[in-house]
Amino acid sequence: MKTTRSWMSARIALMLPLLVIAATLHADRHVPSSPSPALELATHIRAFWRLDDWEPMVSIDGRAEDGFEVFYRSLTLGSYYRLHRNVKVGAFYRVQQDARHDDDWVASGTEFEWRDTSSRTEHLFFADVSPRFLVPQLPGEHWVFMFKSRYFYNTFNQQQWLTLRPGLTWFWIVDREPVLNVGASYEFYVPLNFGETPLYGHWPYVSVLYHLSPTVKLDATVARRTRTWSTSEDVRNDPTHGDYQKRIRTWMLGVGVIFQF
Repeated sequence: MKTTRSWMSARIALMLPLLVIAATLHADRHVPSSPSPALELATHIRAFWRLDDWEPMVSIDGRAEDGFEVFYRSLTLGSYYRLHRNVKVGAFYRVQQDARHDDDWVASGTEFEWRDTSSRTEHLFFADVSPRFLVPQLPGEHWVFMFKSRYFYNTFNQQQWLTLRPGLTWFWIVDREPVLNVGASYEFYVPLNFGETPLYGHWPYVSVLYHLSPTVKLDATVARRTRTWSTSEDVRNDPTHGDYQKRIRTWMLGVGVIFQF
């Protein structure tokens, strides 16, 4: 009898960790998984025109993300206006496809998965304020500090947010002409009427811009992106699952071409 009880106790002790692991895996099935590979590839083509104090702009952007399952693309139109020697303001319209939001994590039978957003079109409006100042005290003299801030409104889901981006750029100038820009910035994505965290995302990045000619510039960017998925509506409406805040970290590599007319 004593041997039987000892054997049963040993079986329970061996199975308990397995049961805990199984329960944990089951509990996490309603939480978005981390992308693999944890890498995003981005590209863009932009054009600017200088018309006195106005600077119209068009930008075509593309990005492969979430394990290359999402191919985000967008077209942005608008213009900057030089309000002051050191301050530009701007107003822009953007149309985009394959953008994911918290509530795109949806129920599919007993599982959860990302909604297919590849053909969904969204329309955004945003305003930009970009003060910038020379910082001649730094070695090399040709330094510029800029604090770019933007307010966004998405007509698809009425979401509103701010992006705040302080940055410092060094200009290599030869014979009064720029040759190379090297910059470091940190961007903060602040949701105003959605999400469960004060920061939806944030990312430091380093960028290099080469002036191929007065008209054509080539740029490259490396960023370490952090985003947080908050509880989707489908999970929130399912009493068998708890809320979550899933933090995703990825590297982003970007290259692009800029035209200045």
